[in-house]
Amino acid sequence: AGDLEEAEKRAASAAKGHPLSPELHLLRGLVLAELGRDEEAVESVQRALYLDRGLAIAHVVLGSIEARRGDAEAARRSLRNALRIAQSMPADAPVPMADGQSAGRLVQVVSAQLLLLETAGR
Repeated sequence: AGDLEEAEKRAASAAKGHPLSPELHLLRGLVLAELGRDEEAVESVQRALYLDRGLAIAHVVLGSIEARRGDAEAARRSLRNALRIAQSMPADAPVPMADGQSAGRLVQVVSAQLLLLETAGR
């Protein structure tokens, strides 16, 4: 956890130094989520989305955190946003901040996550 705590401090410092960088806010949100600090993670990811609504992977991260927190409806909403964005891209286009993952693959992954949320809610 010490390395993650240090990573969070560095991500927070970077985001503070570059407040208009959605990527840095998303990075901080990812680290906070790994630390189990979900409320702060949601705030950081939402800040990234405020700066760039089209950042599909941020919607996926937000949906994952919301699902973990038990808010299935918010999770579905976030995942549907990610799906809509990914579907609007060419299938072979890389998704920004998604480690080279293609839009087509993200559509598959998010569709599966939505299906799981739907079946779990029944």
